[in-house]
Amino acid sequence: MFFSVQASDKDGDTVTYSITFGDRTGSFVIDSRKGVIKLIDKTDNNLIGPVYELNVSASDGYHVSEAIVVVLVQDVNNYSPVFAECDKYKSLVKEHSSLGTTVFKVSKRFLTIKLQYK
Repeated sequence: MFFSVQASDKDGDTVTYSITFGDRTGSFVIDSRKGVIKLIDKTDNNLIGPVYELNVSASDGYHVSEAIVVVLVQDVNNYSPVFAECDKYKSLVKEHSSLGTTVFKVSKRFLTIKLQYK
């Protein structure tokens, strides 16, 4: 995930950016020259949001301007499905069963396995 901020300086001075407050978990980084804010790629990234308010400063070396960047965190599908009793699933399929024949149902809500030929 990334997004960017941009400030301009009427004197033409180089602007540098930094996150000054709001990143409680150290989950974000900003490119000091481009203003690109990225989520640090951590496998154990435990965002404590759902909302982060990052104070971002832009400086020309003499003057500083600040802005608040609001980041809304949306949960993603972090976990794979798990078969609780996988070793107990057994089925018998007749040799000449037609395509689409139900082999067995683990649960009506979650999964139906059907026969396919390859």
